[in-house]
Amino acid sequence: MEERFGGFADVVLARHHLVVDSVSRSRLIARVAAAMEDVSTVNLARAQGDYSETGIQKKFPTYTPTQAPKPTAEARSKDTTFITVIDKEVIHSIRTVTAP
Repeated sequence: MEERFGGFADVVLARHHLVVDSVSRSRLIARVAAAMEDVSTVNLARAQGDYSETGIQKKFPTYTPTQAPKPTAEARSKDTTFITVIDKEVIHSIRTVTAP
């Protein structure tokens, strides 16, 4: 399980700025594995045309995207380029990796 889900668990922990001991991390990986198996079961059934309620779906919250605030005139006046977006992502990535 470590090989398959360990990296994903590490990303989630880093994104939330969490540092856990090895026992807690192992438990998290086990929960991630169980959740991924449940989701894959549901997705396989749906891919085969079975949209019936299995009870597994109740474990996962419904995704409801939030409305992004409309940009202000000041924000619209600034040029957003591919380079500026990449630069911001690099800075965000560095901050999450080096976070305590």
